[in-house]
Amino acid sequence: MRTVTPVTVRSNQVCGFVRPEDIEAASFEIAGKPATPAQAAMLRQRIAEAQKGFFGHEICTDYIADGDAMIAKASVDGVPQPAMDQRVIWVSPQDGFGVRP
Repeated sequence: MRTVTPVTVRSNQVCGFVRPEDIEAASFEIAGKPATPAQAAMLRQRIAEAQKGFFGHEICTDYIADGDAMIAKASVDGVPQPAMDQRVIWVSPQDGFGVRP
C-alpha cells in the first residue's frame, strides 16, 4: 500500500491523522505488480475497517535512538500506546529493501 498523508513535526514527533480519504486514494501492489481493481477494492475495505477506530484521532510517533536502530513510540491523542511501539530502521527502496509476503 502506498499512501500520502499530511503530517507535522512537533517536539521531535511526527504527528498526523489516519483519514478515510487517504485510504481511498491509496495504491496497492502485490508481488511488485499493481493490484487489480478488485484486489485494491478488497484491500481498501479491509484497511478502512481495521483503521476506523483511529479516524479523527491524532497519532504521533517519537523516534528514540536504540543502538543501530530506533524505537518508534506511539501516542494517540497524547496518550502513550506502548502496544504500538516498535523497533525500526530507516531503509531505502534503492538499497533493495521492500515489504513482501
